[in-house]
Amino acid sequence: METIKLEDNMQLELNGGRFMTFKYMSDFDNPVFLLDGDKNKMTIVDNTVYSISGDDEPSCPVIFEYQAAILETHDYNFFKETFEIKRGA
Repeated sequence: METIKLEDNMQLELNGGRFMTFKYMSDFDNPVFLLDGDKNKMTIVDNTVYSISGDDEPSCPVIFEYQAAILETHDYNFFKETFEIKRGA
């Protein structure tokens, strides 16, 4: 099973070609990413990328272009802070 560990400054490519960079874990234990080139923060909850509010709480799912491409083939494991290849993929 291919497992990818979430690491500081790890970049994930988004479906639209941009990148988001992992910065830290929130008080809610969600990964906080910054969208390349701006201050917008995002997180991953239930294999979906969400925008987040000022207090790092998930707000709403983002459109397809801003979803992480890795989530097509991998599941984010909240407890292990890893991306694990989907079964059958």
